Amino acid sequence: MAPKNKRQLRFENYCKALESLNKGATHFDKLNELEKDGLVQRFGYTFDLAWKVMQDYIVELGYNDIKGPRPVMTQMAAIGFIDPFTWEEILEARNSHSHIYDETVSRQYLKQIISDFLPEFNNFKSKMQNVDDSAHNLSELNSLGSDVWKDIDIEQHIQKERNWD
Repeated sequence: MAPKNKRQLRFENYCKALESLNKGATHFDKLNELEKDGLVQRFGYTFDLAWKVMQDYIVELGYNDIKGPRPVMTQMAAIGFIDPFTWEEILEARNSHSHIYDETVSRQYLKQIISDFLPEFNNFKSKMQNVDDSAHNLSELNSLGSDVWKDIDIEQHIQKERNWD
């Protein structure tokens, strides 16, 4: 098995942060004020890891000159990987949350994180896992080499397909 690359290592940290955020969301009603504040901070940390994983991924795809959360998310949306409107909303929330001093507004913000943003974070996790699973499967196929294909008669296969019509 090949050593993990930068994106995969960062993605592991993202998954750990997301697990913590999910756990906090599950027990939201039981959290005290300090723990709720910590959940808001965990959201920011999870978001930062998400966009950096995205950046690592688009670099792997050959987009080396795209830097910063908004341009990275724009590219990820362009390739159909994320919903641009939701992630723009997440970015705006992330940028504005540090300026919220009203406890009522802060709690509404936290509820938005749980109801709107957390599902998107989980969706992103699933998609990134699929990227690695697909790459792993392709790598396994490539490691089999051309010997796998030598016994397959392509012409015979095509003829069988035509006979099905």
